[in-house]
Amino acid sequence: MFSGESSDNNFGISSVQASLNDFFGGLPSFKELVVDSLFPTVKLDHGSSVHALGNGYFENSERICPNCGKSDKKVNKKDFRKRSFIKENYGRITVYLRRYYCKHCSSWFKTNFEKVVKAYERISYSLKENIREKSKTGRKSLRATSRDCMVDDIPISHQSIQNVLNEEKTDEVSFDIGELSGYYVFDEQHPKINGVEMRKAQLVDSVKNQTFAVCIFDKSTTFNIKKFLNKHIPVNKRFGITTDHKPVYNKVIKELNFENRQKCIFHFGKIIGDKVDKAIKGKNFTKDELHEIDYYVFKIKKIFSTYDINTAHESLYFLLMEFDQIPEFLQEFINNKVIKEWDELTAFMIDRNIPKTSNQVEISFRNSQHGDMKKQFKTTWGNINYIKPKLQYQNERYGIKKEFTSHIYG
Repeated sequence: MFSGESSDNNFGISSVQASLNDFFGGLPSFKELVVDSLFPTVKLDHGSSVHALGNGYFENSERICPNCGKSDKKVNKKDFRKRSFIKENYGRITVYLRRYYCKHCSSWFKTNFEKVVKAYERISYSLKENIREKSKTGRKSLRATSRDCMVDDIPISHQSIQNVLNEEKTDEVSFDIGELSGYYVFDEQHPKINGVEMRKAQLVDSVKNQTFAVCIFDKSTTFNIKKFLNKHIPVNKRFGITTDHKPVYNKVIKELNFENRQKCIFHFGKIIGDKVDKAIKGKNFTKDELHEIDYYVFKIKKIFSTYDINTAHESLYFLLMEFDQIPEFLQEFINNKVIKEWDELTAFMIDRNIPKTSNQVEISFRNSQHGDMKKQFKTTWGNINYIKPKLQYQNERYGIKKEFTSHIYG
């Protein structure tokens, strides 16, 4: 039995706690419980090719030269060399590995410990895997993760964690999700990078429910958005896209020749709500007038509550029959928003593969980077690499593996 050398154990008796497993082999003595608690046995999966001599000393089970392949008495055992590495639950561990000298090819080599830790590295494979798994669902930055490891007596820097996760200095990431369906949801989030508000664009294949591209740029300009969409969406796979109602998207979607564009119905509801708030703010409306406003707002929203285009047309027709009784500001909204943008508000009724809202991206935003984490990054690539494993995890867990139907519903 050997232990991690850097662990700061509390030698008080109150820190000793036995588990049920400790009693399976009989009643342990108090001394055994204390020793096992303060100096736990380190279990290393070193493989059958390595023989443990005890007290942290290891040698190869067979004397085979990795350089020339010879195996006889001319492959001589020599001294032991110290090797330190970090393992989860134990912290820093020191072992001693036998050195060998091959007289056939005059080469030196050490006990093969590659099953535990890679040569010239100090983080064990099991700790690397533990870090990768936590990065998929955790909500902490690299530095916060490093501080948590320090508390657990695992001395690992944020730079080492970054290296384990194979992070790159990039402001963009893409995921291979196979052939794209041709239907997408696009939206932007507004994270702060080093105190400056940026734009994080994300594309989701709405049929597969999988993110396939994310990019962070400084401003939501026509150039930036067009470059991002044009790069990741093939020309022959532009059947439909759902976005919110930002004017900057209008020109981009038109220039990229998408067959259909759906404006988010959820955001449509927020827009009409803001319109009402602005109209009644500071005004002395009677109770009956406010009820009338609520009634017509409900009728406008009801138009887009169906998936049947004929039902929507009928609802609009009956609303227009009462047009003269509708408050003036809502008349303006109906003319400039509902009628003018009718095709972009009802595309989901014509083609059922087109989502009526951008909720798929909104949910991904919330699950990969909640509000508190939007202000904790100093670099764009730090933000990108933080969300990368989480988005990959979402794709694997929530992605829909199915064939999509014909993209036009007559």
